[in-house]
Amino acid sequence: MFTNREERKLGEVTTVIGPNTKVEGKLHIESSIRIDGKVYGEIKCAGDITIGKEGYVEKGIIARNLFLAGTVKGNVKVDNKIHIYDTGYLDGSAEMKTIK
Repeated sequence: MFTNREERKLGEVTTVIGPNTKVEGKLHIESSIRIDGKVYGEIKCAGDITIGKEGYVEKGIIARNLFLAGTVKGNVKVDNKIHIYDTGYLDGSAEMKTIK
């Protein structure tokens, strides 16, 4: 089990990919990330991934939770839940415990 300190670290957004940013390649994040730009590559995140309305990810995602308001084209595997908002779009397979 996680201690409160470890849980807080996983929930803390320490990386933000802004709306005018494009990233290509693999990303490994030890906390949480927010994506408002474009990512072309695999994302492995120990914490949560939040994809804003203008955010776009192409390839795979592995994370604790995914909060999707933008677009993902690729396979998603999360430990807990995927929350897809009204503006969210997922084109690929998904593995999770809960979907909302």
